Amino acid sequence: PLSQTKNVFVFKTCQEWWSQLKTAGSAIYANRNYLKLYRKTNPELLASDTPSGPKITGDVFIHPTASIDPTATIGPNVSISEGVKIGAGVRVKESIILRNATIQDHSLIMHSIVGWNCTVGLWSRVEGTPCDPNPNKAFAKIDNQPLFDGDGKLNPLITVLGII
Repeated sequence: PLSQTKNVFVFKTCQEWWSQLKTAGSAIYANRNYLKLYRKTNPELLASDTPSGPKITGDVFIHPTASIDPTATIGPNVSISEGVKIGAGVRVKESIILRNATIQDHSLIMHSIVGWNCTVGLWSRVEGTPCDPNPNKAFAKIDNQPLFDGDGKLNPLITVLGII
């Protein structure tokens, strides 16, 4: 439908890095690389350890309206959106937490995207499987994989939690 509008849409990207977002795995990969780019160009956007705040490891973006318990451990490569609430003892790694999500106490989120307004309950584990391309290649491509491989085994996938 976009091509039928006969309009041209252009989005200027930085010259250092660009990626398509076709899958949840590519979103996690892009998140990691954008945070790495922030470290170079806008380090003030990234969170850091403070005596009264949560434990931050690696590159982490936390929206100013997010509420994170000081006993939580966040990172590396995590983006936390506006209005997010993260409880005591929570561990979040290699993930994207979208607007108004709630992660209750002692939960673990890894290699996942938690959708808008979702709640992850107490002591829950939401864990995807890393499915990144070669991290040593700056412009590696992520292919869309089927759910199962030729031998009937589950292919590695990022977990996406959302509400319909």
